[in-house]
Order: sequence, then structure tokens, then C-alpha cells
Amino acid sequence: MAFGFFKKKPTGADTIFYNGTVYTMDPDQPVVQAVACTNGRVSAIGDTETILELEAEETVMVDLEGDFLIPGLIDPAGHPTLEVFRSCSLYLANTLSLDEVLLEMKRYIEKKPEADVYFAYGFREELLEGKSTEESAAILDNKGFSDKPILLLAEGGDIIWLNTPAIEEVRKMAQEDMLPQITLPYILFSLAPFDSNELEKESTSLGKRYKKQGFTSVLSCGEPGYMQGVYQQCLVDLYQEEIHYQRFFGGYLVQKEIAPPVLMQRLIQRKTTCMELDYLFNYNMVKLVVAPVNEEENAPLNISRENLMDICMEAGDKGFDVHIDAVGCQALIHSWEAIARMRRAGYRRTTAVIAHEEDLDEINKGLEEPVDFQEAQILESRPTASVSAPAGAARNRKTDHYFPDLTCFGSTRDLIEYYTLHAAEAIGFENQLGAIKAGYYADFALFHQDPFQLTTEQFSQLQTEMTVINGQPTL
Repeated sequence: MAFGFFKKKPTGADTIFYNGTVYTMDPDQPVVQAVACTNGRVSAIGDTETILELEAEETVMVDLEGDFLIPGLIDPAGHPTLEVFRSCSLYLANTLSLDEVLLEMKRYIEKKPEADVYFAYGFREELLEGKSTEESAAILDNKGFSDKPILLLAEGGDIIWLNTPAIEEVRKMAQEDMLPQITLPYILFSLAPFDSNELEKESTSLGKRYKKQGFTSVLSCGEPGYMQGVYQQCLVDLYQEEIHYQRFFGGYLVQKEIAPPVLMQRLIQRKTTCMELDYLFNYNMVKLVVAPVNEEENAPLNISRENLMDICMEAGDKGFDVHIDAVGCQALIHSWEAIARMRRAGYRRTTAVIAHEEDLDEINKGLEEPVDFQEAQILESRPTASVSAPAGAARNRKTDHYFPDLTCFGSTRDLIEYYTLHAAEAIGFENQLGAIKAGYYADFALFHQDPFQLTTEQFSQLQTEMTVINGQPTL
């Protein structure tokens, strides 16, 4: 890739990408040759000769050498946190019984005798229902797993299960810190079951993997607050070292009833932190997984219809987007009702997404008022939840990783439209990302081959020549 600096008038573009084929994903101007970027945004597109007129003394010139530029891809249902933590955690499917959880823990501990703390995530909190902290600890102690701290976090991140060594260590630290009360965040951060250097290494590796496939934005969809907070801090540390590969979009995971004011307070705290980081970090979404509590017919949902409606209304009032994974017919209907009520209350700017696998035509046959996504301004999405995976996360079945499966589309055009235009809508950035258009963020992916001439299988194997964020090639 050729870079050149040429001296001209001081009023021009910061960066110009020229001499290529630029697929804009804008039907009004679908293909151009060059793009000018100023202050992190696209300032002009057109033929090479026209755009080169915007060259100034400090303009960075990037010769595309005939390669193909598309908008940076967006993963609207990603699980980067779970992917990063997989090297130092045990993930427990939420369908496991108590005995099965203990068996998985036994195998995990035997494989990692050198670990200082053992961490697992994803068990159903019902497994400890009615048991005190000491009774729960005794279950782990009696199995004789280890004399080291063991820490299990329930699906959703609200319940913790410790063995006695872990409890004793936390109590000791709390006494030293003279704390009158021990909270869940204090327990998690006190035991600190993760090596920060290892997580930073994994975060960098994952960022590079996304980059190779052209992803410049990722929605972290469905991880507990503690784990997402640790991952987010890793990204901030990398950002301060001027290492960043994607924009990060976070959301607060809700998998059981919660008081809306408490939820909004937590969201506002995270959002305030992100606003200081040039919108490379964003936190503006309530992520709800609504599903039956068990497999019995007519089983109640984990989040009641009333609580779901209250959460959506509060999110609309505070300007937070709503993303719901609806598992089953009843969950879908209640999710639609909650968002439709929010819309009728006048909250039209909030982005609302429902991910599901149901047949709407079949559902509507038995309803007096049909489910109408278009009228309620609801975006439909491919499911991101699975009742057999922790935190509703969906794994790529081919790779066993939480990473997009690019081969499950009918055509490469469908694939690219989904990961650009549709994905930008799903994260509430449809006027800022997903296309190469004046005023949009200058996030691009460059390929040596024409992606639209490839099959989805071929595209999944294709690697980028370069990705760009805010008009600057990533390192």
C-alpha cells in the first residue's frame, strides 16, 4: 500500500483513499473510485480526479492500487467478552444439572492444576435455591476439588457460588479494608480470577481476527456486567496504547426481573464512561433475554410481561436502545407488546430489535391484534440466544467459537448488506455507519479481491488488506 505526502493548500482532507473500486452501499451512488476523510468522517466521495482536488499539505494519500473498499463490517450480535474469557474460564451450559456442573468443574480443575483461582460462568441460579452461602460452599468443599478459591458466576451475573477458601479470602480482605458490607462486585474484584496481561493478549488477538475479516465494529451482546466491565477496561488500556481494531458497542444484560430505575442507573454510569472515548466505545443498549424458565408447556417467562413493559418504557424515556432475544411464541408476543406500548407513548427514536426464530404468520393466526413489527418500528434479527449456552450466547457451530458464521447467507451481497446496512440499524447507528457516504464515520475494509464476485464460503476465507477506523488505517 502506497502512502504519499504532498504539499498544497492547508484546507483539505485529512486522508484520501483513491484509485480503487469503492462499494458505498448507498443506492444513490453505489460505486465510486475515491473517498476523502476529514475529522474521522467521510467528507466526499467520487471519481479519483475530483477527490484528488481535496488534497492538502498534510493530507495522507492512500493509493488503493485497484483494490476493493467496502464499509467496515459490523457484528450486531457479537460475544467478544465470552470469546476473550474462554482461555481462563469454564463455561457452563444453562441446561446442566447440579451433578453435571460438579462433574464439569472436576474435569476443569484437573486440567489446570497451576491456576490460583478457578472461575466458571453460566450455571442456573435455581441450582442453589434455598441454600445458604455456607451450604453452597460445602457442596464444593465436599467434592474436594481444590484448596484454592473457586468462584462460579450464575447465568446473568447476579448470583455467585464460592467454596470456603474463596469465602475466607474475601472476608480477610474485607476486614483489612474495614468494609461494613461485602457486595458482589467487591467479591469479584477481590478474588480477581483473571490475569490482566492474558486478557489483554486475548483481546488483541480477537481484535486482529475480527480485523482480518473486515469487522470494524462489534456489539457485545449478552455478557454479565462484571465480565464485560473487565473486557472493556482491557480495550481502554489498549486504546491508551493507541491499539484499537474495532468500535465497541456494549449493552447491559438482563435475564430476570429488575427494577427499571436500578437498570437505568447502571446503564448511565457505563455510558458516561464511554462518552469520554471519542465514540470508539459506546454503551447505550438494554439487552434482554426473554425465555421460559423451564421446558414445561405454558411455563412462565423469566421476565414478566409487566416488568418487560416497564423496562422498555424507562429505556425509551432515557434514550437507551432495546435489543430482545425472544425465545418462544409467548416471549415474542410480550416483547412486541412492550415495544409497541413504548412507541405509542411517543418514544420513536429508540432503536428496538427483536431476535427470534418464530413464524409470525403462524403466530398471527390466533391473535386478535396481529404482531406487526413494521408498525412498531421493530427490526427483526437472527437469533443471538441459545438456551443451551451461557448468557444466551450463540456459538458458531463450525468453529465452536463465539464468532460470526459468514457462510449461512444465500449470497455474499446478502451477507455484506446484513453486516453493514442492517447491522448499523440494529445498533442505532444507521445514519453514521454501514455505508460510505458524506457525514458517516470513515470506517472501511479493503480487499484485494472483489467480494461481490465470491461465494460466502470464499468470502469467509478472504482476509483484508487493511481496515480503517475514523479515516485512519488500523495498526
